[in-house]
Amino acid sequence: MSIESLEKRLVAVLEANQILRNEPMARHTTFKVGGPADLFVAPSSVDEVCACVAAAQEEDVPWRMLGAGSNVLVSDEGVRGVVIH
Repeated sequence: MSIESLEKRLVAVLEANQILRNEPMARHTTFKVGGPADLFVAPSSVDEVCACVAAAQEEDVPWRMLGAGSNVLVSDEGVRGVVIH
């Protein structure tokens, strides 16, 4: 698993403001709890979502999808891998 390698690949697909390192998940859940995600990305199209998932799988980085963040509890330890929002 290489977050750095994945981040470099995603820079070619997403804008810099769509990629966040160590983003507190409390900012993205209605319960306002949760530690940082290793990598948090906010693609703006279906093609970008597909590219993020494909890159994560190829880099062997675990990925999670996050919708509106309601009814989601995230550990204070955070999320290993990438969260696609």
